[in-house]
Amino acid sequence: MNHLVLFFLGAWLAVALPAGAQYVVVFQVHQPDLLQADAGSPQAGETGATLQLGGTPAAIGGIPPYSYQWSPGHLLNDSTTPNPTFVADTTRTFVLTVTDSAGCTAIDSVHITIQTGIPQAEAESSELFSVFPNPATYGVLNIRCIRCTNTQWHVAIRSITGQLLAEHVANGKQWTWHLHPDIRSGSMLLVSVTGESTHHFKIIAP
Repeated sequence: MNHLVLFFLGAWLAVALPAGAQYVVVFQVHQPDLLQADAGSPQAGETGATLQLGGTPAAIGGIPPYSYQWSPGHLLNDSTTPNPTFVADTTRTFVLTVTDSAGCTAIDSVHITIQTGIPQAEAESSELFSVFPNPATYGVLNIRCIRCTNTQWHVAIRSITGQLLAEHVANGKQWTWHLHPDIRSGSMLLVSVTGESTHHFKIIAP
């Protein structure tokens, strides 16, 4: 009598086989998807802003559950969570390392740009609107209405020749504009309108 030893559903099984017979054993292997980490998209903000890192989700593939480790971790509220927060202080890069239950690892990084807006217009403009970062790193432009009395305001981008390139009606105190690739070269003119006031900022696009 021969015995075939198998590992099945977490347990070892010994199967008795009659001697002299021939057998065909078929093994089916289920390979998990490739483990991938996602540290999130590049972000831009101003000093003191709270930013959240990590994709949604921050890990896929492999064999869950996952463990997370961010570096530099001391700058985050929790370096072992998939989506920690960071109080912006300066431009830096964060690295995410994901480990699955099989011990496989995946690494990804995200760049955070912190830059104070530099309005280039009449003095009163800087008292009402803040535009950052400038240059518009990664095509992201944040517009903050510092002391708006009207919650709805109009934003437009014009070329230096006056051609209208894009426009939007914003609500609230702050709005983030993801610039279209077609208008991300050269200098742009941002016009923000609140009521009767028009404010001009020279925007430098990457």
